[in-house]
Amino acid sequence: MPKAVRKQLLEIEVMSFLKPYIVQYRIPHFPLLYGFGVCQTSDGNVLHLFMEQLDSDLKSMRGKLTEDQVKSMLLQVLVALYLFHQFGLVHEDMHAGNVMFHRVPKDTCIEYTLPGGRIVIPTYGLFCYIIDYGKVRNVSSASTLDQQDGMQYDVTQILDKLLRDVARTVAITVTADDGLLVLLATYAKDTLFALDTPSFHVPYILDIHAKLFPSPPAPPSQPARGLFAKAPIK
Repeated sequence: MPKAVRKQLLEIEVMSFLKPYIVQYRIPHFPLLYGFGVCQTSDGNVLHLFMEQLDSDLKSMRGKLTEDQVKSMLLQVLVALYLFHQFGLVHEDMHAGNVMFHRVPKDTCIEYTLPGGRIVIPTYGLFCYIIDYGKVRNVSSASTLDQQDGMQYDVTQILDKLLRDVARTVAITVTADDGLLVLLATYAKDTLFALDTPSFHVPYILDIHAKLFPSPPAPPSQPARGLFAKAPIK
């Protein structure tokens, strides 16, 4: 079977697997798959996915985000990856083109109840989605992910680098075309790629949240896109 077809079939399988959780448990950050079909063209059969419409991707937003939007995006991506890992899945293809946004009212916040803590993330008008599951790898059963002792990466060093990158690029976030953050410029092979591993535990997300948003935001004022006001992740 051609590689491209295998990739698309895997993406359909993963999105179909996620769908009942998205609908029933109001899980954020993953688009809904409504269906798929095959279309005949002069180049052969083309498989189409019919999924939730989104507004933009991170790659096209480089140099256009504010500092607060970058911080919010970072935390939203981390929570999304953590949630993905709870299903025993690793994305394996994290880059700027696979992080998309839907525009929401600027005062929209998201409240997450994570094991060991509660965080509120202001969206600043951009709600993040992770797409493209054609390279997903099944690493473990969901029940064992939080009990892993082995670390594939030194998460303390990653956290330090993450925060240094944020601090170093604050002044150029809005002015430089490539100034979203150093970690976004090397999105596929650097910091966030390293965080796409089940060894990245909830306490580090809570720690990053505390450092990026030292003053807790107000409770959610509006549910993002009507999906949820609270998004418990267990």
